[in-house]
Amino acid sequence: MQERDQEATPPPPAPPAGSTKAQFRAWGRMMTKAEDPATVRRGSEAVCDHVVAYCREFASICTPSAGGDHPPTLMLYIPIRGEVDPIRLASWAFQAGWRVCVGYGIDRESPLQPVQLAADAVTNGTWNVQGFEEDAWGVPVPRDRVPVRTQALDLVVVPGVAFDTACHRLGRGAGVYDRFLASLGTATRRVGVALDARIVPALPTDPHDVPMHLVATERRVLRP
Repeated sequence: MQERDQEATPPPPAPPAGSTKAQFRAWGRMMTKAEDPATVRRGSEAVCDHVVAYCREFASICTPSAGGDHPPTLMLYIPIRGEVDPIRLASWAFQAGWRVCVGYGIDRESPLQPVQLAADAVTNGTWNVQGFEEDAWGVPVPRDRVPVRTQALDLVVVPGVAFDTACHRLGRGAGVYDRFLASLGTATRRVGVALDARIVPALPTDPHDVPMHLVATERRVLRP
C-alpha cells in the first residue's frame, strides 16, 4: 500500500529559469519524497548500465591516470535516499578487475579522501557494510580505510540533487563534492548520475562549481 501511494504522488514541477540554488534544493527534497523506491531501483540499474558502457569506452582508449601502475580506478559512493544506487556499477567494476573506492570524510572541512573498497563490500547484489563505520558526514566507509591517491583516480561517479543539460551539478549545499572535484587532476573523468526527472534546462552556477564530463540517467547520456 505504501508503494502504491508513492506511485500516485505526482512529481513537483521544477523551479522556473532564474531560480536560486536554495529553490532547486527545496524542489529536490520534494522529489525525494515523491519518488517511488521501486522506480528508483529500476532507474538506478539503467543508469549504471550507461556508466558501465562509458567505463568500457574509457578503458579501451585511455591509460590509467597514474601511468599504468595500477588497474583502472573508479570512485563511487554508497547511496542515501534520493540518490541513484551505483551497486550494479560496483559489481561490474569488481568483476572487470577495476579498483573501487569511496570518499571518506575525515572531518567537515577537509576534501574527501578516497579509500579502497574490498570486493566483499557487494554481496548478492546488496551493500555489505557490516564492517564499516560512519565518517564525519554519517556515510558508511570501510573501517580499515586503505587510502587511494587522488591522482590515481580515473573516473569519479557522483550523485546530485539535480543536473542540467550542460552537465552542471547541484549538490546538497555543504560543498563536500565541490571541494573534492576541484582537487582532481585533468585526466580524471567526472561522471554525474541521477534519474532523468532531475535533469533541468539550466541550473544557477558559481565560479567554484565544477561541471561533469558526462551525466547519465536511465534514459540518456549527456555530454557538455
